[in-house]
Amino acid sequence: MAPQRSYAIAASAAGPLPDAMHIGVDEPTRSFRTAADATGSELLLLGGEGHRVGEDGARTDRFARLEAFGREPWAVESVSYRWSSQDYRPGDGIPYVSRGRRAAPGGYRGAGRWTAHARRSPARSTTRTRSRSFSSL
Repeated sequence: MAPQRSYAIAASAAGPLPDAMHIGVDEPTRSFRTAADATGSELLLLGGEGHRVGEDGARTDRFARLEAFGREPWAVESVSYRWSSQDYRPGDGIPYVSRGRRAAPGGYRGAGRWTAHARRSPARSTTRTRSRSFSSL
């Protein structure tokens, strides 16, 4: 598995905020959504600028590019939080799935590109998943 680093910022903005999470398809891939801080104020969350760990570091440049990305459409005023995270992606793109140590009966845990818990219902042949990412965003 290859570790990937991604970056995120939470900022106050004067412009209208998005009402859902959006993920771009262009390079570099970026995502944006809102979240409330401890006081209940809405913050704009911008994420992206990913790269393989150990390649093209310049962490401060990546945060600055995320902030610049948010300036025009949302009129970002100030950045309150900055963070980065690592995700592991398998070389073949297929996540690893196994029974989790603490999983409920019939529960599985996945890792690589996404992490999810799935439970097969004995009453129906359906699978319920709950997204749970290693990243902060």
